Amino acid sequence: MTIDREVHLRDYLRVMHKRRHAAFAFLVVVMFLVVLGTFTATTEYMAATKLLIEKVEPYTIIDSRYVQQDPDFYSTQYELIRSRPVAEKVMASMLQDPQSTGFLKKEFDKKPGLFARLLAWLSGLPDDDWKDVALRKIPEAIVVEPVAETRIIEVKYVSEDPVFAAILVNRLAEAYIEALMDMRMHASGMNLKLISKQVQDERAKLESSERVLQEYMRDNNIVTLEDRLTILPQKLSELSTQLTRAEARRKELESLYNRLERLPKSLKGADSIPVIAADPIVSNLKNQYIESERKRDELSKKYGSRHPAMKEAVNEARLLNQKLKQEVKRVIQSVREDYELASLNERNLMDLLTVSKQEALQLNEKFVQYSVLKRDVDTSRMIFDSLLKRMGEQSINEEIQSVKVVHLEKAETPRTPHRPKKALNLFVGLLIGVLGGIGCAFFVEYFDNTLKSPDEIEQKFGIPVIGMVNLLKLKASEGEDKRIETIVMDEPRSSLSESFKALRTAIMLSSAESPPRSLLVTSMGPEEGKTSTSINLALALSQFHKKVLLLDCDLRKPRIHKIFGLENSKGISTYLAGDDSDIIQEISSEKLSVVPSGPIPPDPSELFGSRRFDDLMSSMLERFDVVICDSPPVMSVSDSLVLGSKMEGTVIVARAGRTTYDMLSKGLKALRDTKAHIVGLLINAIEMRKGDYYYYKYYNYSYSYGYSEDDKEQ
Repeated sequence: MTIDREVHLRDYLRVMHKRRHAAFAFLVVVMFLVVLGTFTATTEYMAATKLLIEKVEPYTIIDSRYVQQDPDFYSTQYELIRSRPVAEKVMASMLQDPQSTGFLKKEFDKKPGLFARLLAWLSGLPDDDWKDVALRKIPEAIVVEPVAETRIIEVKYVSEDPVFAAILVNRLAEAYIEALMDMRMHASGMNLKLISKQVQDERAKLESSERVLQEYMRDNNIVTLEDRLTILPQKLSELSTQLTRAEARRKELESLYNRLERLPKSLKGADSIPVIAADPIVSNLKNQYIESERKRDELSKKYGSRHPAMKEAVNEARLLNQKLKQEVKRVIQSVREDYELASLNERNLMDLLTVSKQEALQLNEKFVQYSVLKRDVDTSRMIFDSLLKRMGEQSINEEIQSVKVVHLEKAETPRTPHRPKKALNLFVGLLIGVLGGIGCAFFVEYFDNTLKSPDEIEQKFGIPVIGMVNLLKLKASEGEDKRIETIVMDEPRSSLSESFKALRTAIMLSSAESPPRSLLVTSMGPEEGKTSTSINLALALSQFHKKVLLLDCDLRKPRIHKIFGLENSKGISTYLAGDDSDIIQEISSEKLSVVPSGPIPPDPSELFGSRRFDDLMSSMLERFDVVICDSPPVMSVSDSLVLGSKMEGTVIVARAGRTTYDMLSKGLKALRDTKAHIVGLLINAIEMRKGDYYYYKYYNYSYSYGYSEDDKEQ
C-alpha cells in the first residue's frame, strides 16, 4: 500500500544534509580544477584598433536614386583583412624595423614540441622557418568584429607580449589600406584596357551590319511591305474573335442538342430542360394538360369510367398530351437546325482565318531577313553605346576609391590581461561547483534505493515504524567485549538499550485490547540484525517483569546458543522430531528462558508446519507471558512465512543502508499472503551522522557506543 504526500522543502534540505559530503567533494574538485587551470594558464593581452569602412558607389552617367545593397560586402572585407597578402605586407613592414623584427622572432621563433616534431618527421614535411610560421598564424589569430549598428569594425590580436599585439594590429590596418589601393589601381588599368579593345571591335561590327541592312531594304521594297504587315494583324485578330464566338455558340448548341437526343421516345422529363420549359406554347399546353388532369380526377370521384363526361375528359387530356409532345418535338427540331447553322458558320470562319494566316506567312517570309538584319544593327549599336558609356565611367572612377577606409583609432598597449579572467573563472567555477554539487547530491539520493526515513516507509507501505536502533561503533579501547546482541543486559542505561526498551513499549501498546504474546522477529535478508533484536527485545521484556521465552527458530544458521554459551545438543528440532525431553534453558542473570535450535534438520519448514509445533506453542504460552521467535530471512527461505501465520504478531527488522524498498515490498507481500499480523518495522544500524534521521533524535545520545551525558551524571 502506497500513500502519496506532498513534497516539502524540508525533504530537500534533508537530502542536502545527508549527501553534503558528496556535494562538498564535487565543489572541491571543480574549484581545484578551475584554480589549477586559471593560475597555470598563460597570460595573454589583446590589442584592438578601429576602422571605418564604407562602400563608395561608382559613378554612372544615368542618375539613379536606387542604391543596390551588397550583403556580402563587409564579409569580403573581413576576409581581406585576414588574407595572406595583407599578412605579407605586415611582415615586410615589420622586418624593416629591427625592434619589430625582434618581436616577431620572439612570438613565432619557438621550437615545436616533441609530438609536433615526431608528426612532421613521420609525414616527411620539412621544418618551417619562423617567417613561414608567422605568415600562417597571423591571419588565423586576427579577430575582426563589427561594432553593432555602425560601419565601424574592430581588428583584434591576442599575444603574450602586449607591445607586440599593439604594433601588429596597427601595422595590419595600414597594410589593409595599402592592399585596397593596389587592388583598385590594378583592376582599373585592366578594365580600361579591355573596354578600349571591345569598343574598337564593336564599332567595326556596327558599320558592317548597317551597310547590309540598307542594301536589303532597297532590294525588297521594305517600306510597302511594312504597311501590309501592319493591317494583317488587325484582320487576323478580328477573325480569331469571331471564330472564338462561333465555336462557343456551336459548343453550347451541341451540348443542348446532345441532351435532347438522350430523351426517351416518350419525351419523359423533357419539361426539365430550360429551352423546352421556356417555350411559351409548351408552357401553355403543359398548364392546360395539368388542368385537364385535375378535371378528370374530380370527375372520377363522381362518375365511372364509362360515363360520357368522364370519357370526354379522358379524350381531352389525351389530345392535349399529343399536342404537348408535338410542340416539344418542334422545339427539338429548332435546336437541331440552330446547331447545324452554327457548325456551318464556324467552318466558314475557320477557312477564312486559314487563308489570312497563309497570306501573313508569305509576307513574314519576306520580312524575316529584314528583322534579322535590323536586330543585328540594333544589338551592335546598343553594345557600342554601352561600351562608350562604360569607358567614360571608368575614366572617372579611376579617381574614385570604391572602398573608403579610415583608421579611426590606433591600438594602444594593453595594460590588463585579456585572459585568463581570474575573478570570472573563480565565480563561474564556484557557481558550477555549488549547482553541480546540489545536482550530485540529488543524483546519489535518487539511485539510493535503500530504506530512508520512517515517514517515507509508513507512507509507501502503510506499516508503522515502531523503533530505530543506532549503529554500534566500537572504540579501539573497548575491544571486542562490547556486543550489540546483549547490549540491554550488558549496558542497560546506554542509548542502544533505550532504543530496544522503546521498541518494547511500542509492542506493548500496539494493540488496544492486549499486546501480542507470541512474536516473530524476522527480516528481508541476512545480517540485518534480527537475532540481536530478538535477544535484546526478550531481555527488555524480561526486565519489565515478564516471563519471556526466546525460541531460536532459525534452524538454518542458529546463533542464540553461541551468544549465551548454551548447549545445543537438543532444542526445537529434537522436540519437533519426537523427543519429549525438557528443552528450556534458563539464563541465570535474567528472567529469561531460551530454547535453542538443536541440531540442524534437513527440512525445517516441514517441522514448523506440523501439529507438534502448534502444541509446543500452546504449552509455552501457558507457562510464559511472551514467546519470541527468532527466524531466518523471509526472502531466503519459507520458514518465516510458516511461522508468521502461527504467531500473534510479526516484527520486521530492516537494516538502514542495506534493505531496499524492493526487498521490503516483496517480503511484506509474502507475509500478508500468509495472513501474518505485522506489528511494525524496526530500522536497525542507523548512522545518525548521515542525516537521514536527524529530526527523530529526542535525547542527546552519543552517536558511538557509550552513555549519554545525563546517564553519566546519574
